[in-house]
Amino acid sequence: MKAEGASKIALALSAISEKGDVMTLASGSFVGIKGTEWGQFSMNGTTLSRPPENAQLRLLIAGSYSHLWFDRIELARTADERSTKPFDQLDAPNLTLALDPRHQAQAVVENTGGKQVRFQPVLLAFDDKRLSEAELWGVNQVQPESISYSAILTSQGDAAAVQFQASGYDNGYFTDHGLHLAWNAKQGGGSTMAVDVILPLPPGATIGVADRRGYPMALDRDQVHAYAYATISELMVNETGLSVSFPRGAVVWFDLSRPGELVATVRSAQSGERKKMEIDVNTRPLMFARLYDRLYDEAVRLIEAEHYSAAEVRLKYLTGGNRADPDLPVLRNAAEKLNEIDGHRKQLGASVDAAWEKAESQRNKPTLVAAEGLVRQYIAQFPGDDVIDEMNDRLRKLETWTAELALEAKTPAEMAEAEKKAKSLYDDAQASYEAGKILLALVILDTIFADYADTSQYHNAQALKEEIDKSLADVAEQNRVIDEELKGIDEDIKFKDYERGRKRCLELFRRFPDTARTRDIMKRLRAIEDAFDD
Repeated sequence: MKAEGASKIALALSAISEKGDVMTLASGSFVGIKGTEWGQFSMNGTTLSRPPENAQLRLLIAGSYSHLWFDRIELARTADERSTKPFDQLDAPNLTLALDPRHQAQAVVENTGGKQVRFQPVLLAFDDKRLSEAELWGVNQVQPESISYSAILTSQGDAAAVQFQASGYDNGYFTDHGLHLAWNAKQGGGSTMAVDVILPLPPGATIGVADRRGYPMALDRDQVHAYAYATISELMVNETGLSVSFPRGAVVWFDLSRPGELVATVRSAQSGERKKMEIDVNTRPLMFARLYDRLYDEAVRLIEAEHYSAAEVRLKYLTGGNRADPDLPVLRNAAEKLNEIDGHRKQLGASVDAAWEKAESQRNKPTLVAAEGLVRQYIAQFPGDDVIDEMNDRLRKLETWTAELALEAKTPAEMAEAEKKAKSLYDDAQASYEAGKILLALVILDTIFADYADTSQYHNAQALKEEIDKSLADVAEQNRVIDEELKGIDEDIKFKDYERGRKRCLELFRRFPDTARTRDIMKRLRAIEDAFDD
């Protein structure tokens, strides 16, 4: 070949079958063609299937030149048929990836139901006009994990090179893995990468898309071209069982002109990655799983902020009936969170009721402050509950009682006398507790709570009450003490020291007034009374 006035020459050699099917064998571009010298130029190509029999050859020429001469064109086979089969180790059990023998650059993904989605790479100008044609893509190289293509760009007098890679990937939601497909334009001047996604569109089928945040939307196929498309994250024909998603978002153009097919031309939404296109294929849509995950994350953040009613609304939506993909872990997690909220509601409600009863009976400053705090907490955390009207009513009463209490404040002299009396009562309660007279200690403490809650001894009395309650609640410690005392009472009965034994029984009753061992103590007391009767 030689030329005059040439800067770059692009060539594509195709085989056309008797049926008109086109297989592009090789394509490429050449520079350095001098006007007075003949040069030898070569292109290499690979066919993924046997070329058609009795084919005609077509040579396409594009570029910038004034004259172009060809001396000879040769087509030679340079390798045997044992070419490497790509993508035979993909981890996607419910999906298969193949290449269309009639369109070597077209990838075909099929599910177990026989439904297919096709992917045809497209090169676009920066004004989104098409530069490449589906028939003019040739295969340069085949490797186990990738295929390299070339395509002649007749309008630019150039050829582009694109690498296609495929791998299995874990989508993070379902147990069955999907396919990750990636195209990368390695050469091609001022072109950007896009892909035609070709989905079957049966009669009556619905088109589903998800916006960039993953929110699902249903499109009316009769009005689909009325939409001004922005970036989307997922696309599917709902009846096919195949979902196509775009990890970093895609700008989409729809074409419904082909009978029974939906063609979506997608390119990257990232301005800095216009020479790449990444697509994930799954057997189920991610849009609902992504929506559920986002709602669940919102609910968790609301729980952390103690906005339980708002969190509950989201969790109840997730656990409601007719949710898509009910086996998703996030839905089970939502049910567990609902149980946690319900448990917290019951616990807080019980605390509010207990504090309310104490405030209603004692009406001192500490009990009123404690009850008001718990009521306000319930109103803030569960504003959507049916009992909020009752809680607001309680809050108004507590505010009224607090105001009335302020009018009844003691004079300094009365306060000093109250402090003195409260200190004496507290000392008596502590001495009674240390002497094992728990019932008496509790009675004295109740007097402090009721009549001397505005003194400094109130908090000391509360601490002693908690200590007593803890000792009464420790069953193992109770049983140890009771067993030791019963052993001594049995010795008193054996040696007929009935008066001492009776006194020790009564002390046990006073110390543990509500123990489950009352029957054991009563048996000893009856034995002593029977001895007195005799």
